Amino acid sequence: MIQHYDAEKKSVMLKRATLTILLWSLYACGGGGGGSPDSGGSASAVTSAASSAGSGSSSSTSSSGSGSGAASNNLPSFETSDNISIVEHQSEAATIEIDDADADDSLSLEISGGEDQELFELGVCNASRCASNSLTFKLAPDFEAPSDTDQDNNYEIVISASDGKDTINQELNISVTNYAFAVEAKEKMRSMEFNAPSLEPAENLCITGTDVPSSQKLFCEEVYSLLHNTLGGYPNYIHVIWNAGGTDAEAKPVLDKLNEIRNQTLSVSDLSQSCLSGHDQGEARTASTNFYSICYETMSWTADPFGGDDTDFDEAIELSLHYAHEYFHHYQRAHALERGMDYQSDRNNPSTTVQAPTWWIEGASVAHQNIWFKRHFSRLDVFANSTWEEAGSRGIAGVADDGTYKEVRRALMSAPGSKDENCTADWQMSELEETYDTWTSCQGKMLAVPYLAHITSWKTVWVDIPMNYYDLGFWGALKKYTGLTKEEFYSEFNEFIRAGDAEDDPPAGWAPTEADWTSADFLNVNYEKL
Repeated sequence: MIQHYDAEKKSVMLKRATLTILLWSLYACGGGGGGSPDSGGSASAVTSAASSAGSGSSSSTSSSGSGSGAASNNLPSFETSDNISIVEHQSEAATIEIDDADADDSLSLEISGGEDQELFELGVCNASRCASNSLTFKLAPDFEAPSDTDQDNNYEIVISASDGKDTINQELNISVTNYAFAVEAKEKMRSMEFNAPSLEPAENLCITGTDVPSSQKLFCEEVYSLLHNTLGGYPNYIHVIWNAGGTDAEAKPVLDKLNEIRNQTLSVSDLSQSCLSGHDQGEARTASTNFYSICYETMSWTADPFGGDDTDFDEAIELSLHYAHEYFHHYQRAHALERGMDYQSDRNNPSTTVQAPTWWIEGASVAHQNIWFKRHFSRLDVFANSTWEEAGSRGIAGVADDGTYKEVRRALMSAPGSKDENCTADWQMSELEETYDTWTSCQGKMLAVPYLAHITSWKTVWVDIPMNYYDLGFWGALKKYTGLTKEEFYSEFNEFIRAGDAEDDPPAGWAPTEADWTSADFLNVNYEKL
């Protein structure tokens, strides 16, 4: 379970200067005489344009036709800068504006050249005399995966403007920049590689009081070390264990670290069980913020996690799953960078949250903890000589198992048999399940995670979504991989979860496999960069 912290909102403004295009008309004259064309001569306009950053605007004329009585024609002119900068993941590049002193001319635009011309399209003019067009990418650009010919995020095209008599060209360079909501905060987090997986922790993860049994500290370090080497090491995650009945002197290693992180002077009486807590909760993320995830757990709780007075073997299973669960939350947080996940008071403001719903945050973590443990449990000393049948005997929660699937469906379909008593026939997946404050007790909400995997993949659930939600937000990332809006996803899930017979087995791809975990390739994720 995770708690909340806030982010600072900063607007990212795109300013585009307008540069004036200067046009020159050159005349070819036959015979002699005062710079005027002969009655038998011809004139032609040079139709290329030169770009200038000057502050004025000029128009030029050309002679169309032949003979001394030929009418003069004003060339059309571009009033749009030839250097454009946009932020990634937006389709609109620019509005191409042209002008012509001849009011009766019919103006038109087209993309006529350039190495990257096939990546763009022009919108339809909204007036009979076309003076501007919307230039858009056919597919919104991604800074981390540029599609321009040189793959340098600088897209080159040529725009041609015609008045029906003459044509001019303008070479455009569209520069795509990286996305950032709070630039200084993002720069700080990226400088410490906050969202980059590594095999080595940046600091000691498990900090304990001097009166805490060494076995608790050693097991904590062993599990987190295995998580670093499999899921990836992300900085600024701390797990503290202290004796709630002990003294400040005995808890000194814990208090010293927390005083450093929180810039406070704390005592044992100030500490309480909480996992996972974010530092600076309720405060904005800035370049001076310490971005920590902290798991606070007492010595007595660690000795008997979740209660029940189980065997040491079972408690080792519980702790392994629990540590994996909470650390996965830190992984989810890391890839939201300074936007944060879902904890901000202003949930509808994309500058302060990627709007990840609670059902995904928890459901993805539960599914991951279980398959991660199945794949790696034998690398922990306590399970070195155990079979999966022995080590897999106990879990914290089920998400993608057959039992939960059928119990929820029986309840929703009013069918006989063992049911999820917290689900009623009229329950619907909705926005209520998106926050800890409003989500219901029906486990149907958690089944949205394996359903998402079923229509995409577990890699999408665990990796593709968090690798994209910094830029796109959670729902933008989901639409990228499913083609569905939030409303469509909920509607299709509600229909699916009630379809068929209540005793039907889950569909293919419902439960994650070890192969699914391997294909996620956590140590080589395509994380957000500057």
